[in-house]
Amino acid sequence: MSTVIFLGGHRRPSPAVVRRYLQSRTEGSERVQLRDLRAATRHGPELGPEAEPMVGGPGAGGPIRLLYWRRYPRKIGRGHSFLYACFRHGAGEVRFYPALKSPRAPDCPFCRIPR
Repeated sequence: MSTVIFLGGHRRPSPAVVRRYLQSRTEGSERVQLRDLRAATRHGPELGPEAEPMVGGPGAGGPIRLLYWRRYPRKIGRGHSFLYACFRHGAGEVRFYPALKSPRAPDCPFCRIPR
């Protein structure tokens, strides 16, 4: 299972906005469905003291709103398709792509740079 988490601070990220973001950065964007996005709320003690500086600011001390995108492996022929991420596109420009599971990550279809 692959999970991507969007941190929203004291406001929950919009599922529609997150879906559009994922579709713009995912090969086979039809795979990103609203039903795959799950909302959650976390509290300070769950996150641990290391996370406190990262979640400071407006709404600090209150619950943290999250949105999860979960993609379970999908059967394709005799193998399973997993979700991979390529971070070579610059800060904040991660690209996601499905590929059959292999000992090393398959090449990114967006940049065609061998992994």
